Amino acid sequence: MVKSSDGKGDEDLLLRVRAGSTIVEEGRIGSEMYLIAEGEVEIFRRLGHGERKVARLSRGDFFGEMAVLEQGTPYGASARAVSDCRLLPVGSAELDFFLREHPDITLRLLRHLAHRVRTQENETQRVNEVAAGVFAEVPKERLHGMEPVTVRKSEQAAGPAAKLLHEPSETELDLYDGQTVVVGRFDPVTRSSTDIDLGALDPDRALSRRHAKIWCRDGRWYLSEEMAVRNGTYVGRRKVQPGEELEIHDGDVLRFALVELRFRTLSGGQDRDASG
Repeated sequence: MVKSSDGKGDEDLLLRVRAGSTIVEEGRIGSEMYLIAEGEVEIFRRLGHGERKVARLSRGDFFGEMAVLEQGTPYGASARAVSDCRLLPVGSAELDFFLREHPDITLRLLRHLAHRVRTQENETQRVNEVAAGVFAEVPKERLHGMEPVTVRKSEQAAGPAAKLLHEPSETELDLYDGQTVVVGRFDPVTRSSTDIDLGALDPDRALSRRHAKIWCRDGRWYLSEEMAVRNGTYVGRRKVQPGEELEIHDGDVLRFALVELRFRTLSGGQDRDASG
């Protein structure tokens, strides 16, 4: 059980909110952020006489962090309970405790803030390019859409060099030589996704949002675990230790929390005998 700085257990501190209730209102000054222990919450912003949905959050997610990180800052969006919820209010004292005792929360806060900075930088760049385009300093083709074009790894010219197979669902996930992929699941708080999103294979949500990395170097494949992973990463029965770069071979069973995938190379040149 999580305990706060005053020794109370999380069950003693949980706030119960009924479906449809507004939890925080955009523009209001607040002093607490909220961790979702149970239920779903939607985040939205006012747009004229209507509203624009920003995110839908569930167990393990958080919102309202800027009201704690910058005292006196109004909430940047409203939050409403989609279902009956249990929330853990976190003030500045409790946040200090969580950051010291739960490094995974620290990492998610940092990633969330980094995402905000990137978004602001991208928006600033788009504004500058549009302004420059008025004076013909930007080619016209750059002004259409103004959205960055991301080439997905699955669109590379060369075919995949290896695969991860989820045998119960017959799901195949491609791996390419020369790339490093992050395995995890979508984070609705930071709005960030991983290269390989296993969320659909993880109904128990045991997987960390950034769980592990897989890459190829000099024809050999390696796996490492990301920081602050709760439920572990395994190659066969061996647990991957923090900071360890573990070589993986054709046929190995990789387990990310509760999700098991079989690693298969497609070149035929790497197997247990050849790697030994």
